[in-house]
Amino acid sequence: MSFYTDLGGVLEFYKETIGTNSIAELTKVLFKTLNSYGVNASISYLLTDRIQNYKENGEMSPLEINVIKAARSKTRFYTYEDKLFLNYPDFTLFIKNMPKNEDRSGILRDSVGVLANGVEAQLKNIVASEKIRKNVAKAMDTEEILDQAKLIQKTMESTMASAISSLQSDMEESFLSLGLSEAQEKQIIDLINECDSEIQKGLIIGLELVEQVNKISNNLQDMRNT
Repeated sequence: MSFYTDLGGVLEFYKETIGTNSIAELTKVLFKTLNSYGVNASISYLLTDRIQNYKENGEMSPLEINVIKAARSKTRFYTYEDKLFLNYPDFTLFIKNMPKNEDRSGILRDSVGVLANGVEAQLKNIVASEKIRKNVAKAMDTEEILDQAKLIQKTMESTMASAISSLQSDMEESFLSLGLSEAQEKQIIDLINECDSEIQKGLIIGLELVEQVNKISNNLQDMRNT
């Protein structure tokens, strides 16, 4: 069997992996192609936030995981007896039963190398898509929090304004029964007005905060629409 015979499987692999949206889907296509070449494989993905191990049947054993881990310190294409390890920055592909025929083994090695290059390219696309989906989810959560913050700010504005108005009204009515002098009444009114002035300053700061929140919310909306 020549490389050109393997090429059909390589082309079909590239065609199928274009539509994959997860590492599991990508690995399934890879194993199917390798099976058509008559070899069995396992693969270990070493991503920035996790490690994912796959074998064709069942879970990868601790021994196999350690073997792959040890092989990562070797060359990019590392051969041991009938075993072949292909070490890439984000994964190691482990071929367990390379052909004993040297000619076929050499051709298959080239074919598997082309497949591994395709895995590397599509893996980057999948990881990038995952990151985008996570960022969009975070943006949606953040947008919800910002909406709640704006609602709280509006409630605070209404409550404080109502409280000050009610206090002024109550104090004016109380003046009639307290028997205060004009100077004392003026002193209390001035104190209330001063308090109102400070609250208004706080509300202005709150409005400026809301304006910034609106800008952030609009930016998040733009991110979701791009």
